[in-house]
Amino acid sequence: MIEVFSEGALNRRILFIGEAPGEYELQLSRPFVGRAGKEQDHLNLLSGIQRDDARWTNVVRERCPADDISHFINLGKKPDYPSFLSWIRGETEQVPPGINPEVRRYVRDLFKEVENFHGNVVVPLGNVPLWVLTGQAQITKRRGSILSAHSRKIVPCVHPSAVLRSGSLIERRLALLDLQRVKEESFDPKIKLPQRELLIYPRFEEAIAYIDECSRLSEIGFDIECMKTADGGIEMSCFALATSSHRSMSIPLFSKGKNAWTELDEVELFSKLAELLENPRVTKVGQNIIFDSSFMHRKHGILCHPVEDTMIAQAIRFPDLPKGLDFLCRYYTREPYYKDEGKEWGTVLESREADFFRYNAKDACIVLEILPKIMASIKQQDER
Repeated sequence: MIEVFSEGALNRRILFIGEAPGEYELQLSRPFVGRAGKEQDHLNLLSGIQRDDARWTNVVRERCPADDISHFINLGKKPDYPSFLSWIRGETEQVPPGINPEVRRYVRDLFKEVENFHGNVVVPLGNVPLWVLTGQAQITKRRGSILSAHSRKIVPCVHPSAVLRSGSLIERRLALLDLQRVKEESFDPKIKLPQRELLIYPRFEEAIAYIDECSRLSEIGFDIECMKTADGGIEMSCFALATSSHRSMSIPLFSKGKNAWTELDEVELFSKLAELLENPRVTKVGQNIIFDSSFMHRKHGILCHPVEDTMIAQAIRFPDLPKGLDFLCRYYTREPYYKDEGKEWGTVLESREADFFRYNAKDACIVLEILPKIMASIKQQDER
């Protein structure tokens, strides 16, 4: 069995981690020198990263049969990450489903390598390295996010083979955006994330006072979350108002399986909310706020205006790029991917209810950070 070991000093700024070596890597006994490796080198150069800026390694050091990493780690079988870590540490001998026992020595060596790495950012390339390092997957959602694991800054990117397979100029452009973030993060080991005050479970008096505070501002963030009812309808489960990109409140309408307020309190809340949303001096900013405002008008007779929509602004500025809030967060902010934290369409599990409300509050904050950056970019484009 031939193994391909790491290349590059442990004190280089970036540590790229792939899945496993391929045919050319085995022939030359070097990682990332085949077709995918050359694609990664090309993307790196376009992003301002030299090969000598990085250390290169893989999760598995031997070539996989048919170059299929699922021979060693099959995420399709949904291995449990805590059980995987316990097995890696030798705390149990029960091999998790989807894991080849040969993986243990490779991952142990990889964890030691990450621990001894003296650079600033670790870059898992693809789902498998991301999962091995963090227990998270869905690389297309988390790509470019600033994460933390093993006391290291982690910025996941898609694997270069995925870029090659897609043959898409948009996919290549997205990969470059991810790598530009890697370059920016490679100069400092510190993880600097935005601090946001997300207020949840307010008392009635606090909720009323907060809505009154919003009414005195010229611009607020606004977001609603909906849930399905037993009869198949849709009702608003909570709404969030942000006074700034760093502070917002989620006000529940349903909590712990029942109405959050008495009938009289809910009437007063909706009356205050209607005054705010219909106030022409307060601009309401949201992601796909067209849906939120049409829902408020259709279900509650509230005409929400004036409004600014980050999704529409993005479509105007970059019609060929994604317009979802997950991408906008990654492109315009330092907020790590959070769009599946407590978010379950149709249900809100009581055990995750607080996460759901924080998710709602964060959505309202984020748009106030994103919109001015898109508008500045549109203005700059118009001036050219």
